[in-house]
Amino acid sequence: MRFYSFICAMMIALLSGCGGGGGSSSAVNPIPAPPPQQRNASLTDLKVDDLFDATATVLNFTVAKGSGAATVKSDGTQGYTLANTDVRYDAATRGYSLRLGSSATAPSFNEMQRDAGSSNAVLSTYARVSGATTEDFVLFNPGPANTKLALTYTSYGAYQSMTDRGTNLEVVSAFFAFGVRTAASDLPRSGSATYNTLIDGQFVNSSGVYALSGSSAFSADFDTSKISYTIVPVGTHILNGSTLSFGRFSGPGSIDTATASFQSAGLVFGPYVVSLSGFFYGPAAAEIGGVFAFGGGAGAGTGQGALVGKKN
Repeated sequence: MRFYSFICAMMIALLSGCGGGGGSSSAVNPIPAPPPQQRNASLTDLKVDDLFDATATVLNFTVAKGSGAATVKSDGTQGYTLANTDVRYDAATRGYSLRLGSSATAPSFNEMQRDAGSSNAVLSTYARVSGATTEDFVLFNPGPANTKLALTYTSYGAYQSMTDRGTNLEVVSAFFAFGVRTAASDLPRSGSATYNTLIDGQFVNSSGVYALSGSSAFSADFDTSKISYTIVPVGTHILNGSTLSFGRFSGPGSIDTATASFQSAGLVFGPYVVSLSGFFYGPAAAEIGGVFAFGGGAGAGTGQGALVGKKN
C-alpha cells in the first residue's frame, strides 16, 4: 500500500465531485506556547509535549476537476522551508501541529480527527472538512510494527489542503520529515555509514498529479563531512495509473556538524534541478530524515517528497 494513497484517494473523490460544499476556508490553530524542557527520547514512546526539528517542502497548485490537469502556481512559494519548520506533539490530545516556515499558524490534528479505517501499522491518517476545504494529514508510524521501515527517532508525513472552487481545486501540499535530532556533540566526526532508505512524494505537471515512489540510497562520510545520495523516482498518475520515470538523481552534498544537518542543492539532471536537505536523528546519527524537490522549465513539472532512513 503506497503511503500517499490516502491523500490521493481524497483528491480523487473531490475531482469526481464528491467533496463537501460551503464557502468557508479550513481552520488552523495558533501555534501553541513552547513545550516544557522535558523531552521524549524517541518517537516510539511519546509521553510528554515536545517540539521536533523538521524539514519541509511545499507545493501550491490547482487541479481541473473535469480533466485532472494541474498547474503549479508560480508565486515563489515552492521549495524548502528549512528554517523555522517544526512538528509539535501534544501529549494530552495525542495531536500534532505542523509549522511551515514563518507562518503564524499551524495545521493541527489530534485523535478526534484520526481515521481509524484508513490507519494501519504503516501509517496514521487524519482528515477534516470545513466548508469547501478538506484537509488531510498522514504520518508514517515509527516502531517495529512498521513493515515498510522500522524507524525509532524519525518519521515523515504529508499535509494537504484542498479547497473546492467549483471547476477546480486549489491545493496546498507539503511533505515533511521530523524527529529527535542528533546532538551536535553526538554526531560522528570520523568513519562512514550507509542507510536503508525509502522515498515518498508527489509530482505535478500539466497532465495531472502523480504519486511518487521508487528506490533510493544515502551514505555519510563523517571524516570529510560529506554525503552522497541517489533518488530514482517513479510517478503514478492518481487518476489513470499512467507512469512517469525521471531517471536517476545521484549526487554529493555536505554535512553541517554544528546543526547535525545535511544538504545538497542545485544539481542538474536532464531538465530538472534537484535539491535535498534534512537532519541526522537519534544517537550517533542512527537515522536520517529530509525532503527533496525537483523542478524544470518549459512545462517539465515540479516534484517534492520525503526521504528517511536508518543506519545499516
